[in-house]
Amino acid sequence: KHYRAQLPLNTTKRWSLPSGFMTIRVRLLALVMAVLLPFAVILAVYLLQEAREAKDKAFETVHQAAITQRDAVTLFLNGHANALAGIAARPMIAALQTQPCDPFVLAYTDFHHEYAGLQVRDLQGNSLCTYNAGHKKNAPVKPGATPWFDRGLAANTFTVSNAHPGPKKGDWEIVLTYPINNRAGQRVGLLALPMDLLELNIALMPVTDGDEVYSISDANGNFLMRSVDPQEWIGKPDPVSAKALLHKNRNSKGLFTAVGPKGIIRMNAVLPIDGVDWRVVV
Repeated sequence: KHYRAQLPLNTTKRWSLPSGFMTIRVRLLALVMAVLLPFAVILAVYLLQEAREAKDKAFETVHQAAITQRDAVTLFLNGHANALAGIAARPMIAALQTQPCDPFVLAYTDFHHEYAGLQVRDLQGNSLCTYNAGHKKNAPVKPGATPWFDRGLAANTFTVSNAHPGPKKGDWEIVLTYPINNRAGQRVGLLALPMDLLELNIALMPVTDGDEVYSISDANGNFLMRSVDPQEWIGKPDPVSAKALLHKNRNSKGLFTAVGPKGIIRMNAVLPIDGVDWRVVV
């Protein structure tokens, strides 16, 4: 005989959790989590917002410091531009008169020591007068091979050169220039005022403890001044400068973080200085 297994029609099996699965302790824990989780999310959002606001505040502090330094350097350069313009317009200067050199300018350079070494040069680069430097004529410069001289002659206004080695080994300098035109308005020469960058650094850079670093770089991205270790860095490339230009194009305020020369990650603000190819980085 063949037997066929038969099952009852109602085969539905009822499954249920074991008795006591949700113990009182588990239920209390679930209740606590349900209450605390929203507060934890709120706290996390609050802390994130606080961190963002603290970062924005720090960036604004750096930005304001950069504005202050830019304005100080701009005021300094504008003062020299006005002084050189006035000297260039004097009759003896415009006439390239060298016998004697202008006594007023000599007295001016005696009183304003930063103008010691002021030069009057002709179109060929010859030094006709050098004020407050023993009246020793400086060596002629070669047109076409001296960037600061060529740029100064080509401009119709005040110019500032990039950093270049000074007359003494290890020194770096810039040259402020102003064109000399005669009474007929023809270009006849150039006023040139060399400035030692280390001395300029002392005059313009604030004293800091190293937490804040102020620097100025030229169009080539080289340090002109730096508030920390200037002797070590003047004339050398600024590793932040290229990043500064990149971030300035992305951010109207020029705010960014970057690794500085000492390998320290810093918050930075970069601002251009009007009228010259310089940048302030704080």
